Amino acid sequence: MIPIAASDIAYCYTTQDIVYLVRHNGRKHAFDFKMDQLEELLDPAQFYRVNRQFLCQITAINQVHPYFNGRLKLLLSPAPAEEVIVSRDIAKPLKV
Repeated sequence: MIPIAASDIAYCYTTQDIVYLVRHNGRKHAFDFKMDQLEELLDPAQFYRVNRQFLCQITAINQVHPYFNGRLKLLLSPAPAEEVIVSRDIAKPLKV
């Protein structure tokens, strides 16, 4: 087990039922929690669930771009392997 402070987490994502934490230094760790559990544990003032796959720390969001159909595309640091798209419903509070 490796203790990781919440402030060290850039974002969490899930793929094939495995949750990964990505630290600001780019290191990736598999984690034994579900995304819903992490969302409850992490401070909502610092972390935002941008879609079903990604939970991001606000400081890891470098840029926000408009995307198709009212959605948003996020550029995170460190950059994930896939695009991070915010759904239309979740994007509304971010646009205000």
